[in-house]
Amino acid sequence: SGAGTPEDPADALADRLSEEADPAVAAMVDQVEAMARAAGSLEELREMILAAFDQVDAEPLAVALGRAM
Repeated sequence: SGAGTPEDPADALADRLSEEADPAVAAMVDQVEAMARAAGSLEELREMILAAFDQVDAEPLAVALGRAM
């Protein structure tokens, strides 16, 4: 936004969500990256992700989304 111009509410929400959710998203990405390094093929990576899906802790992301709103 320019000086003296009110920020668009959608932009403000997106900025806040980015700040709040970054750590939670980074943790999920780190987990997938570790799986990618360990997998011997795309098929194995797919199976690893599917197997881990129920174990992914989405609570930090949900909390961040709630705080950002």
